[in-house]
Amino acid sequence: MKISNHKDIEKLKQELRPWLKKRRISLKTFDNLPLSQKIWLHGAAYIGTLSLSDAQRRTLYQNLGLGERRTEKRGQIGPAAVESTKYEELKKFFTPLAPSERLHDLYMY
Repeated sequence: MKISNHKDIEKLKQELRPWLKKRRISLKTFDNLPLSQKIWLHGAAYIGTLSLSDAQRRTLYQNLGLGERRTEKRGQIGPAAVESTKYEELKKFFTPLAPSERLHDLYMY
C-alpha cells in the first residue's frame, strides 16, 4: 500500500478504529507507531491479506503497548512478556474483525 499524505494515514486510522477499540488500544498509541507498522497493522488486522512474520507480529504487539500490560499482570519484564506469547495467540490477536463488527463503528464517523 502506498501512503502519500496525511489523509491516507487518517483513512487507515478510521478503518482500524473498531479493531483498536475492541482490543482497548488508544488512537494515540496507533498515532505513535512508525508508518511501516501502521501499514502492517492495517494489512493484517483490517484487510487480512498481509501475512506478518512472527518477528513483525511481536514487534507490533510490543509497540502497541501490549507487552507492558502483560508485564503488569504477570510481573514479567516487557520483552519477556512479548516473547512468552505463543505464535497462535499473536496470529489470532491480529485477525480482522468480522464485517458485522466493523460496520456499526464506521457509520459513526
